[in-house]
Amino acid sequence: MGIGDEVQEYYRKLVERTDELERVIDEAAGSRLARILDLDEEIATAGAVVIAMLRNQIIPQVKKVADTVSMSDVLRDHKQGWSTIGSGALKMSDSLEDEANGIRAQVHWAGSAANAYEVAVGNQQKSVEGLSTAAQAIEGSLDAVASALDVAGYTIIPGISVLVLSIVGAIVSAATVVGLPAALAFILTTAAGFLASVSAIIAGLVTVNDAQSDQAAALERALAAQGDWKTPNLASFANSGDWVPA
Repeated sequence: MGIGDEVQEYYRKLVERTDELERVIDEAAGSRLARILDLDEEIATAGAVVIAMLRNQIIPQVKKVADTVSMSDVLRDHKQGWSTIGSGALKMSDSLEDEANGIRAQVHWAGSAANAYEVAVGNQQKSVEGLSTAAQAIEGSLDAVASALDVAGYTIIPGISVLVLSIVGAIVSAATVVGLPAALAFILTTAAGFLASVSAIIAGLVTVNDAQSDQAAALERALAAQGDWKTPNLASFANSGDWVPA
């Protein structure tokens, strides 16, 4: 199980325990014992606050992080694709370099057409080499983001675990009714601390995303430049002197 799947599993546990907590709060608040002890309104009010915080603040934030962390495996798949592109472009660049050198050093052709061919192939070689460099940079960028997502996942799991345990404790306390108000107060304290840590995790992911966005813009410009394969300004090479043995 990858870290993304693991965080999703913890998210599902949080949702399930929240549903269960809401049910036992309603049962406890409506119980005869709660009315006798004059705890029914206190339990109902505190319970509503806890459930609202879990459903409206905690769960949506955890879902956001869980879905984002789940993308780490996808990014690594894309990383592998760019690795293949980079190695392929590098091989093509080497072949073009051999061709550019060969037309002059090995075959020994001369003339305007031969010169134009050498220049064109040389420019193409540099462009393809640039594509290889850009692909390697993209590969590194994807790996950096995937690693950041992994860190976010490993960071949030302990917090979810503690929060789920506090909810389970409240569920158990609901059977006694008397201990439920204190258990609900503990959930609020735990949830507030957890929410702060989740906000820090999300802020960290935004920082990583901004940094990678800047790099992506630079790479986009680099890739666009690879499409400009300049050739000499020669209209035709029909003259017999255009291709002659050197």
